[in-house]
Amino acid sequence: MNPFWFVLAIIFMTVVVPVVVGTYFSHKNKLISGIDEDDRLRMDEVLEMVDDLLDRIDTLENILDDTHKDWKNNKSNQRERGDRNAS
Repeated sequence: MNPFWFVLAIIFMTVVVPVVVGTYFSHKNKLISGIDEDDRLRMDEVLEMVDDLLDRIDTLENILDDTHKDWKNNKSNQRERGDRNAS
């Protein structure tokens, strides 16, 4: 075997392989351990935003209930008529 290839193989085995294996297992460990703190904070922000949007929807439904009493029934009636017209 040519000494050049032997030295290149030794360098590859002592430098490249440990880096690749270490990177692989650290990534796998991160996936197994779950989400990190930044992701958890972002998820909490999104959940708060969802709660705010749900509150807004409730408020809008209450306003519609006060101003247009049959808005829910009209919506379901329109769907039923649309379904019958489509068939």
